[in-house]
Amino acid sequence: MSSLARKLLYLLSMRVDVIDNKLEGIYIFPQDLAEIEKHIAELYELKEKFKDQSVFDLSANQLKEKLRPTVNKLRKEAWDKGSYISYVQTDPSIEATFVHQYKDGKKEYVDIDTETGKTVLVKTNR
Repeated sequence: MSSLARKLLYLLSMRVDVIDNKLEGIYIFPQDLAEIEKHIAELYELKEKFKDQSVFDLSANQLKEKLRPTVNKLRKEAWDKGSYISYVQTDPSIEATFVHQYKDGKKEYVDIDTETGKTVLVKTNR
């Protein structure tokens, strides 16, 4: 759940009136109305932005561009935690399936042992 949705849910859940286990109403105090309207407007903007776009109808380049901000965010989060990003290895001269790439540029070429499920280091660039 996005932080936006969480905030909206928090604001609204504070004002729920339940009678005999049935939702009877949501009370919104005037001081909260502007903030709630802002978040609802953001949700409608997101809905409008993506309403006619199915990922299955996009070309490979369109999909790549659509995912780029999310990929960049996840890469930054992983690297900020000292972790690595992992992707399929495409160099035919290296007999490994995946690459683990670290923020400092270090790359580990790895395979997965199909019997144990463990990562096996094939080569490193350092």
